[in-house]
Amino acid sequence: MIEDETFTHKKRKRHGQYFVDWFSSGIADGTMPINIPNAVVHTIGEEKNLLLVSPLIFRKYAKSRPDVNYEQLQRDFQALKLHKITDDNKNVWKFKTISNRKNKKSNVLSGMLIEEPEKKLTIRLPPGNSHIEPYKKK
Repeated sequence: MIEDETFTHKKRKRHGQYFVDWFSSGIADGTMPINIPNAVVHTIGEEKNLLLVSPLIFRKYAKSRPDVNYEQLQRDFQALKLHKITDDNKNVWKFKTISNRKNKKSNVLSGMLIEEPEKKLTIRLPPGNSHIEPYKKK
């Protein structure tokens, strides 16, 4: 039984790593839009933390891979422990969009946050998106 659990754990990490390689190479070669409306990847703050909009980014990856379940893929990514956990021990962070337009309502983005992504993923990122800030309940 332990041998099966070890194999499953390694397989999950491998699937999670394929996902990381996919979005990292997309950022590096410019095929993964970043910091624009409707993007599934944003840099946050001066630290350039990386927000993976969830579950959209996992669905996007799974859409072209019929053998991949996006919910399982999200768990496989979590198994890599690259993301930061919230203060209340959750995987998903909330941010809100800020618009310069008068009648434009802000949206809430939920996603997984990777701290020090340039170091962890060895990619270069643009400055933090000035149109996204931490979400605070009123």
